[in-house]
Amino acid sequence: MTLALIQSCLCTALLWSCFCRLVHTDEDTRHDVRASFWAVGVAALVCGVAPWAWDISASIETSILAGAVLLMQLVTARYWRAWVHAHFQRGGPPQADGEADVQAVPAVSGPSDRCAP
Repeated sequence: MTLALIQSCLCTALLWSCFCRLVHTDEDTRHDVRASFWAVGVAALVCGVAPWAWDISASIETSILAGAVLLMQLVTARYWRAWVHAHFQRGGPPQADGEADVQAVPAVSGPSDRCAP
C-alpha cells in the first residue's frame, strides 16, 4: 500500500510537470516535443492510477523510473519558466557546423538581475 501511494504521488507530480510544460507551448513548438510531453503525461496518469483502478501492484522499479523522470523534469524546468527554449521551436536557432548557436537563445533575468542597483 505504501509503495502504491509513493508511486501515485510521483506520477501525479510528473503529470503536473508535463501539464506545466504543455501550457508554455504554442503552434510554433515542434510537434514531436508536444507529443512527447503528452505521452509522458498519459503514461504518468495510467501508472499513477493503476494500483487502484486495475489492481495492478506497484513496483519499486516503476517508482524509481517515475522519480527519475520527475527529477529530470524538475532540473530542466528552469529553462521553461518564461518561454519554450529556441531548440524546441520549429526552425530553431541557426546552426553552424552541426552546433547550435547559443547566442540565439534569449537570456532570462534572474533574481540577482532584478535586485542589482
